[in-house]
Amino acid sequence: MKKLLIILLIIILILITIGVVLYFYITVSPTATALLDIKQGTVKIDQGDGWKIAVDELKLSLNDKIKTLDNSKASIILYESAIISLEPNSEVILKDLSKENLIIKLEAGRTNNKFTGLQGVKGLTIETPYAAANVRGTSFEVSVYEIIVAEGKVEVVHKTKTITIEQGEKVEISEEEITRQILDEEDKEQIIQMLRENINDLKEMRIREVNKKQALANQLKREYNLTDEQIKEKLEEADQGMYDLDEIEEKSPVHIEAVTKIKHLTEEIIKLNKEIKKLS
Repeated sequence: MKKLLIILLIIILILITIGVVLYFYITVSPTATALLDIKQGTVKIDQGDGWKIAVDELKLSLNDKIKTLDNSKASIILYESAIISLEPNSEVILKDLSKENLIIKLEAGRTNNKFTGLQGVKGLTIETPYAAANVRGTSFEVSVYEIIVAEGKVEVVHKTKTITIEQGEKVEISEEEITRQILDEEDKEQIIQMLRENINDLKEMRIREVNKKQALANQLKREYNLTDEQIKEKLEEADQGMYDLDEIEEKSPVHIEAVTKIKHLTEEIIKLNKEIKKLS
């Protein structure tokens, strides 16, 4: 009898363990610290052993160097909270990957950056050879010699001088000084393009989130008789602010972390779409 009880206890413990594992598989949505998303062309990476050709969806680490070649573009996604989009012939170093304040050093070229502040990440700093741009939730573009703000505010530190620039403003930077500039029509078009690229990146992050739970997504599609085209159509409508996302989340048939992430990403897309309408 005692032996049988022990066997039964072991079986129960195994079942409980399996249940916990399945629960976490379904409900928890793992977040990569840093992920490389290659948009086009050839991207190279140096992880301490020289430059090599990078592959898409590569997980990145502290002090990794990434550069894009001619006609190449890539994004670095940090904690699914910050997107660093590299223009052609750009190079960056992942200098600090702590959630307190991510630090990316721009060695050459230009980056288009979107910071959402999700997943507990508190700040992002883009360092250039002459200045540092600090943000707490905004879209902005940084080159070695220029910073343009598409939304929110950016604090720019240049030697002993600190200035704050807001949406629709830019500064030009040299080794000697930093000067605030008035935007021209070309700059405004550049901002609109930045915001559109941010939206595309956020949509890709949303798709990636769905793919993490592909089996569950397929089950729900069958259960509710939904096609991929219908889902895409509804997401496009949601991106234009046509639905109450809080209500949808509350009425969701499954309450998992992925649903909350998708909601937050959609809210960011709605915000950017509104900014584009204002600028247009």
